[in-house]
Amino acid sequence: MLRSIRDSIPLSRAELRDAVNTPLADLSPMGKFLRYGMVGGASAVVDFSIYAGFLALGLHYLVAATLSFVLAVGFNYALSIRFVFQSGYHPKHREIVLIYLVSGIGIVINLAILALSVEWLGLDPLIGKVVGTGAVFGWNFSARYFWIFAR
Repeated sequence: MLRSIRDSIPLSRAELRDAVNTPLADLSPMGKFLRYGMVGGASAVVDFSIYAGFLALGLHYLVAATLSFVLAVGFNYALSIRFVFQSGYHPKHREIVLIYLVSGIGIVINLAILALSVEWLGLDPLIGKVVGTGAVFGWNFSARYFWIFAR
């Protein structure tokens, strides 16, 4: 098992280029996971940037986190159907509803971890946001892979 995972991780430039240029239909589960990691990273940058901006405007950290998360989900969806998952398993309107349903569950987990991090552990809200986002990554990928974009 570990060997097959290790063998699917691109190590050279040529392997990385081939992995990036692989059509969505031909991506391995590990390829989808790695691409989703890149999409998730870009989405996290968008999420954190908007979150920090809202905090700078004086919004409460939970309100700022909710708004930034909702906007980042739209960004994540656009990148995901371009680089990771094949859209079309469900009608487009249902697919978007499912994305926001899964993300709604994700934000509940994220906000709970954020609130616990800030209120109970005394962490800075930005650090709590990082912890919450990391925890939700696995949920988001799994729900998309096994349910929304399952083939």
